[in-house]
Amino acid sequence: MLYPNLFTPIKLNKLILPNRIYSTAHAEVYAEAGGLPGERYIKYYEEKAKGGLGMAICGGSSPVSIDVPQGAWRPVNLTTDRVIEPLSRLAEAMHRHGSKIMIQITHMGRRSAFAGDPWPHLVSPSGVREMMHRGNAKIIEIEEMRRIVKDFVTAAKRVQDAGMDGIEVSAAHQHLIDQFWSPRTNQRSDEYGGSLQNRMRFGMEVLGAVREAVGADFCVGLRMCADEFHDDGLDPATLKEIAQSISETGLIDFISVIGSGADTHNTVTNCMPSMALPPEPFVNLAAGIKAVSAVPILHAQGIRDVTQAERIIANGLVDMVGMTRAHIADPHIIRKIRDGQDDQIRQCVGANYCIDRQYSGQDVLCVQNAATSREATMPHIIAKNTLKTRKVVVVGADKMSSIIDYTDRATCVLFGDAAGAVLLEPDNAGYGIMDSLIRSDGSGMVHLYQKAGGSRMPPTAETVAQRLHYVHQEGAAVYKFAIAKMAEVAGEIMSRNNLRAGMIDWLVPHQANKRIIESTAERMGLPMEKVMVTIQKYGNTTNATIPLCLWDYEPKLKRGDRMMLAAFGGGFTWAGIYVQWAYDGASAPKFNGRGNGKSR
Repeated sequence: MLYPNLFTPIKLNKLILPNRIYSTAHAEVYAEAGGLPGERYIKYYEEKAKGGLGMAICGGSSPVSIDVPQGAWRPVNLTTDRVIEPLSRLAEAMHRHGSKIMIQITHMGRRSAFAGDPWPHLVSPSGVREMMHRGNAKIIEIEEMRRIVKDFVTAAKRVQDAGMDGIEVSAAHQHLIDQFWSPRTNQRSDEYGGSLQNRMRFGMEVLGAVREAVGADFCVGLRMCADEFHDDGLDPATLKEIAQSISETGLIDFISVIGSGADTHNTVTNCMPSMALPPEPFVNLAAGIKAVSAVPILHAQGIRDVTQAERIIANGLVDMVGMTRAHIADPHIIRKIRDGQDDQIRQCVGANYCIDRQYSGQDVLCVQNAATSREATMPHIIAKNTLKTRKVVVVGADKMSSIIDYTDRATCVLFGDAAGAVLLEPDNAGYGIMDSLIRSDGSGMVHLYQKAGGSRMPPTAETVAQRLHYVHQEGAAVYKFAIAKMAEVAGEIMSRNNLRAGMIDWLVPHQANKRIIESTAERMGLPMEKVMVTIQKYGNTTNATIPLCLWDYEPKLKRGDRMMLAAFGGGFTWAGIYVQWAYDGASAPKFNGRGNGKSR
């Protein structure tokens, strides 16, 4: 087995999970009227169970009290008994496929804003306003704290009565419990403020009351961060002390660790790392909690690939790995790696389209997988086509996968990186994109070469011959069509946005060759001296040459220059670099010691 550590069972209280990957609590924004899970919600999670997931924690930030606003992002409403029946249907659906299901329960304190909800104000330990949501909060009173403790208990019992497998109490993302923990938000002088023991008091009262209500055999976890990343907040040493203290009480069965607070725009970005951040950026902080914890440690942040997950578990950094956005992109990850189909995984790229929608109060969707949350009408597994196949040409695609039904007669040409990637590999179709590229100069002459570091399986002599034959016969015509189409689209964009050549200081092409760039610039009415291109020196303008492009052009740039990014075949990764670069006044990023390093 390729991933033996991921398939090592683990026990949480009385629950035995068959693998070490789980889906963390997140705001799905699928709940129906009244905050009740409906069929869409249930099918979304059931698909993960069908895909072999051992455990899912649903309902990120599900409120236990009515004074938590709910209208803006449609969480699961745990303040009413009406939630028991739909939760029981969710539990039944998950159990039918051998998967466990929990739900996160919380009170968000100040972390929200009034949006026409039934309750007129927020509460927090000291009335300090949160920068992220900017809602005003009153100082919580002792009577309100006692009410909220009871609300936690009532919500936990509803979950248990629904037949679910456990709960996760949130003390992360600057919710009410960790608002009490943090000196940044707790400036009280009574028994709930001051010393760390006093600041932990409210959270301990919640956990103690919940454990007493649900009994010893019901799984109860705690979610917390390992560093608030604020000078006046909780640091790793203090949070390790909190984790160790709570883990030794017997009140909880696991701790789910994230690497950052979430009360500012900067820290909330840490919580759901995009492609701009390195992979698994906070696993070291979770490992620090594990070193002192008496219960298993779960961790999720920027772990999108199963090889990462296997290495993290194998090295003993944590006990379980959360791959939530990865399962939004492909809910069948576990089944695929179990069956040796890891090359068929639909990979999360960290585009954060899901997160952007969530924070706008919209339902979570995926840029990689249109079937996500549409399981009732769109399958995740598409049966192989048995009808007549067709020749398909995708222009400006570059490294797209799973877009063609690959059969022995299917041919796909992608123009983007190096002006064209020819995919024609009937003996091993899934590898075509990364195996090789065919460059064409437009006259039928070609150059076949292996993409450095990109090959998983070298193409056979037969597939090379097939590719060459196709490009000689039809590649030139398709390539010329691509050049014309790119220019046409660029012209339409200019027209629709009332842009004129004089309004643009620089055209910044990404993943396009010299012919496409020249044609596009001509159609836009821009002279080539306004085109930021290093094609003559470095070859095709791709991720590898963009840093060189930045260095070359930095002396010519001035603050306020207006740039138009033309992403012919991709561009997600570097679009952000260009935007930040222009925003900072043409300050080039620092790569390998070059550049001034003002923008990253």
